Amino acid sequence: QEGYDSPYGADGDHLKTLADIDIALAAGMPMITLDLTEVMNPAPAQWSDEAVRSAFSGLPQTVQDRVLRDYAGKTFRLGDISLTITESEARRCALMYWKALDFTAEVDARLRSKRGDAYDLEVSIDETTAPTVPSHHLFIASELKRRNVTLNSLAPRFVGEFQKGIDYIGNLAEFERQFIVHCEIAKAFGDYKVSIHSGSDKFSAYPVIGRHTGLRVHVKTAGTRWLEALRAVSLGDPALFRDLLAKAYHYYPEALKLYHITPDLSKVPEAPAIKNEDLPDYLDLPESRQLLHVTYGGLLGDADVGKRFFSFLGNNEELHYHCVTSHLRRHIQLLGVPERG
Repeated sequence: QEGYDSPYGADGDHLKTLADIDIALAAGMPMITLDLTEVMNPAPAQWSDEAVRSAFSGLPQTVQDRVLRDYAGKTFRLGDISLTITESEARRCALMYWKALDFTAEVDARLRSKRGDAYDLEVSIDETTAPTVPSHHLFIASELKRRNVTLNSLAPRFVGEFQKGIDYIGNLAEFERQFIVHCEIAKAFGDYKVSIHSGSDKFSAYPVIGRHTGLRVHVKTAGTRWLEALRAVSLGDPALFRDLLAKAYHYYPEALKLYHITPDLSKVPEAPAIKNEDLPDYLDLPESRQLLHVTYGGLLGDADVGKRFFSFLGNNEELHYHCVTSHLRRHIQLLGVPERG
């Protein structure tokens, strides 16, 4: 319809098993985001040093010897930054990540056997309850390089909150301090991209991200385009928007099981009291943005509002595209991407 005939790509997103990866490869997806949640062992992050030492002694002796030799008490130079891994943290990293690192090497070998060099592998370690501290990122990056994994990008869990559809929550100065180290690790161990998951709408953090990555970065966005489609609905069909908002509350309890978000829905204004011309304000309020963001599945599949929603978009393409384009342009500008002529 638009005359686009340039290359495009697709990502097999947050895949966890070889079987799922094979399905994505068979469908022609050149990028795989490998989610290591189910093969990492997060428990040692909370253990005492003595408990870590005891568990570490159960690893194969060859693993123990190499981890202690290569990491325990060692200081690594990363540009102008020095990062030291203590003996206890070296043991802790081995307990938390060794199995996941071996699995990543297995996945990389599978990708290479299927696609040669024509693939991008992203490793995701962000679906955890605690931030990825820089020393752990360094351990992971170093071990992936040792295993000859062709890493295109890696997604740590950053300090603060990267919740769906809203701006960064947390201490921006501390985020920047740690983010600089994450970027230096990426440069030192293969110059892979730092990946920002749940990256939509993190407007306060974008200048930091763009500045320290030099735009060698993967900012992952998704639901923000759905929300901008809803903005178009709020502008063009207020009655439909009100119905979508009402049904979002119905689908919210089930949707909440799939997402980590913390909106206070008592802050969302009652729709009957809102004038039609003020309905777009719901797309600027963090609480209602998250309510609408996570309920997209129920709303799009709804026999009533889902059908009306798609009909609206088909009849109002230019309004829809204007909302989406304006919103994504804001992302790109704040990251510092130069305008194309």
